[in-house]
Amino acid sequence: MLHFTLTKEFTPSEVLLVFFAQGEDLKDKLTALADFAGVESSDLVANFKAEKKEIATIYPAKNSGNNAQNAVANPAKGIKKIFLLGLGEPKKEQAVSPETVRQVIRSFVHKYKATLPESMSIDMLKLSALTQLFDNEQVEYVEAIAGGSLLAMYEIAKFKQEKPKPIAFSTVQIHLAAPEKAATGIAKANIVAAAQMRVFDMVNTPSNRFTPEDFAKTAEIIGQETEINVKIFRGNEVKELNLAALWAVGKGSSNLPTFSILEYKPANALKTIGLVGKGVNFDTGGNNIKTQGMVAMKSDKAGAAAVLGVIEIIAKLRLPIHVVCVVPACENMVDGNAYKPSDIIDSYSGYTIEVEDTDAEGRIILADGLAYLTKNYQTDYVLDIATLTGASIISLGLKAGAMFSKNDEFANKLYELGLQIEEKVWRMPLWDEYAESLKSDMADIKNYSTSHAGAVTAAKFLEKFTNQHPAWVHFDVAGMSWGDNEFSKGRSATAFGVRLMVAFVESLCLR
Repeated sequence: MLHFTLTKEFTPSEVLLVFFAQGEDLKDKLTALADFAGVESSDLVANFKAEKKEIATIYPAKNSGNNAQNAVANPAKGIKKIFLLGLGEPKKEQAVSPETVRQVIRSFVHKYKATLPESMSIDMLKLSALTQLFDNEQVEYVEAIAGGSLLAMYEIAKFKQEKPKPIAFSTVQIHLAAPEKAATGIAKANIVAAAQMRVFDMVNTPSNRFTPEDFAKTAEIIGQETEINVKIFRGNEVKELNLAALWAVGKGSSNLPTFSILEYKPANALKTIGLVGKGVNFDTGGNNIKTQGMVAMKSDKAGAAAVLGVIEIIAKLRLPIHVVCVVPACENMVDGNAYKPSDIIDSYSGYTIEVEDTDAEGRIILADGLAYLTKNYQTDYVLDIATLTGASIISLGLKAGAMFSKNDEFANKLYELGLQIEEKVWRMPLWDEYAESLKSDMADIKNYSTSHAGAVTAAKFLEKFTNQHPAWVHFDVAGMSWGDNEFSKGRSATAFGVRLMVAFVESLCLR
């Protein structure tokens, strides 16, 4: 675990990190750094363009600084290496965003953590593009630096016999003007990053080592660490609770379903928010067996992992919001007990469901989760998140999650927050015409439509189980929660949606 110290005394360690943004003053800032380090500025100015995630390295001269003859006045004394990190071009309406800083520092630390010394310094006081920040902004940027650095230390290799070599790097010094105010940023970063890394573990771990029961155990662990009340229904208890849709999907596996309910209810709660996450620990497609891509289906539990991360962060930050989190968890397998195409199954809501496709199982278990939540709790907002459809990837690619809601204010707020923190979501239609293709001759609704709007019809299916909640939003994040990224050799978890939902909850606290 990294430790962070904040100081307004510019006494850097052997390695100094300095951020630079593109702009008219880049040449002057690079020249100032070169003078500080006692090196020639021409090559630096000519070659370093401060593009996003660009890295350059300089080695200060032994007698560096404006007053190099006076060792006491030598500003770079003791510094052996200076890393220059590019932040790219600031947006026209603002300086470089904290989110850009978070991404850049995470990328840098991930690449260099094995070779960094025990301590590294980060400049926000003298030379950096971040020196002109106001005191309240410094908290956000310090939180971004700490959060990105912490995530960069995550190790995905949990099951290798050969353990990675010990990493000496353990301390980050941040030099800034108002360290006492920015300390809250460090505290928040530690809470958020720890929860995100727990989400990484849940999603990255294969189903033989993380079953529906492990979702229940994780919920109980989070409850022990916080003031969250936890109630778990396991196996036949799921059936007895009349969570018939969840039971239908999960009964074909030897690892029976679980249904976890977590509630954080502070005395000073301003609003109540409900969360539901899809927890399919592994998805074979059931009797409509998948013909390709099954190896990726350990990631089908990313929605459930995300909402557990969200309620953990809210509770540990002690935000004044009442949160109810519901996690339906199961495996969609094939055996003699597995549900079949054309089956008509019951659900918690009372609606019957005609099963057109057993590989459209996520919406079925979410139906029970949404119905249970909206029937038993009075909430101001409801959010569900799921790796639900490949159609959302066809629509939006790997750059944004699909968002569905009939509440304009709610959806617009989430869209704006997503842009700010770069967990982007794009609103898709939820028009009633799309429900036509879900009508069944024998049941109340079909679980699958053969129309081309697969992500939309999945959302329309879920809408039926929300008790017409006036502020419900559905996130389909199939392309965003797990995939190729620079932090692992193969595909891995991203914890997409966690910070977006937390940001929304924080916005409720400011009203």
